Amino acid sequence: MRFYFYSLLLFLYLVMVAGCTSNQTSSIDKESFPTEKEAFTHFIQKEKATADVEKVQTLEGDELYVVRSGNHQYGVYGMAKLDDRYSLKKLTATMSLHNTISGGFEFTSSTGKEYTMLAAKQLEGLDYSTTLHNEFHKIFSEDAHIAISKGHTLGQSVNERDESVIQTTETVQSNAS
Repeated sequence: MRFYFYSLLLFLYLVMVAGCTSNQTSSIDKESFPTEKEAFTHFIQKEKATADVEKVQTLEGDELYVVRSGNHQYGVYGMAKLDDRYSLKKLTATMSLHNTISGGFEFTSSTGKEYTMLAAKQLEGLDYSTTLHNEFHKIFSEDAHIAISKGHTLGQSVNERDESVIQTTETVQSNAS
């Protein structure tokens, strides 16, 4: 009986130790590439083949990728560099606009800059103060709108218009039906 007890303890110990090992290095090798172009191509072809992707260049020098998948589910990705290898990393949780016309989130870019993004399926019907205090840009071939401002500003009182940090936008992949 003792043999079984100690065998069980040894087994549980080995399972815990195996569960605590890090496979981060191997996952970086699988998902990172020697050039930004290769990382972006992998991202578009393998990970987001059925999503709409909008490239946003900010005045702060960041290149962000706004991804819309499913029924108006939005996320933001940014290029990350580690040991001279590149990959696109998710910067936000997925925000669903399925049952609403707009939403927003705060995030920090791969370069450490803080932003707030608002997304809207349409501007009609938005709260007047939202459209008054944010400069929205059309994205996804004018099928949606976003506003990106510097800093984490959700929940703060708004006394003046948030300055847009969007320099350019470009739809790089469209799967709209």
